[in-house]
Amino acid sequence: MRIAIPTNDKETLFKRSGQAKGFLVADISGNGFSVVDYRKNSHSHHHHHGEDEGHHGHSHKEITDALGDCDFLVVNMIGKHFGGDLKEAGIKIFKTDKVTVNEAIDHFIENEQK
Repeated sequence: MRIAIPTNDKETLFKRSGQAKGFLVADISGNGFSVVDYRKNSHSHHHHHGEDEGHHGHSHKEITDALGDCDFLVVNMIGKHFGGDLKEAGIKIFKTDKVTVNEAIDHFIENEQK
């Protein structure tokens, strides 16, 4: 199983998932994981502070294409439009309250074993 995590520093989750500088991609196997890639988010430059939150004139296709081989996106929070685009692309969302990438991956693994 492959997961992606939005992060700017490869250590902590970035709360605004679609605006993260990149996504750490990891393969999950049993109780462990291995990091396989860090994919830059070419979509992040499309967002600007102060933009009207009610307006959604873009898609997240660049992100969903880049994460197309991932089964889950592990996030703290996600906007409804980005969430909808992920669902349409077949990428599931796993929400966590964990702050670090390692804690989030451990939380994901614990819940997948249930």
